[in-house]
Amino acid sequence: MDEIFIINNLENNSESDSETSTTSEAEELKYYINNEKLENMIEPIDGMSIKLRDNEDEIIINDSFEIIMLRLHHLLLNEDGVMRLNKVKEIMNEELYEFLIENPGVAIDKEFYKSQAGINLREKWCLFLSKRSFIYSNVNYEIIPSMNNLKKFFEIFYKIELDNNENNLNNLYNRLSNLNLKIINLVNYELLNNEYCIKENQKILIDNIEFYEIEFINKFDKINNKSLLRQGNLRYI
Repeated sequence: MDEIFIINNLENNSESDSETSTTSEAEELKYYINNEKLENMIEPIDGMSIKLRDNEDEIIINDSFEIIMLRLHHLLLNEDGVMRLNKVKEIMNEELYEFLIENPGVAIDKEFYKSQAGINLREKWCLFLSKRSFIYSNVNYEIIPSMNNLKKFFEIFYKIELDNNENNLNNLYNRLSNLNLKIINLVNYELLNNEYCIKENQKILIDNIEFYEIEFINKFDKINNKSLLRQGNLRYI
């Protein structure tokens, strides 16, 4: 199992503190977060059909991977409804930096991203990510939801060489995060009859409480080598 930790400079609880914490306290905090919807908690956004206009071409894609990556940046960089980018300017690719400077707003409520203004942003973001070295469903559009593409994202847009070294990605997350936040990667492979399924999960913990989950599902017919399902979700646990 791969583990990716995202921890900011906030002081972590000592070992003795964690030993004195009770399960009921953790459950109460999780209940409070989930039910009171703290103001700084970002609502997950589902992928949707997006119509892209690239020159004279019109392409319809599902932006499940693309919106996950945008929302992950909202989660990591949000301060009072705006992505704070000064601290990451030195390590962020100039293209991505300029895009986020032009589109810095973070709407906590997911409904904004179904409005016309939100859809316009999603279209711009999808076009921005098109025609790069990702693995796409539609040649240069609709990035296939997978951990490989997630890592590729950071290789493209950050001044970092992963080389299968998770510590480099850990360090990058550490510099991005405004939260006492940790991510754990889990990969599950299933073979049922002729259907082969890969499930990749990222559990996102805030103050050691599981709060969000990113899930990538790729399912295909092993014999005919045919894709059956490609899906990505960011959701509350």
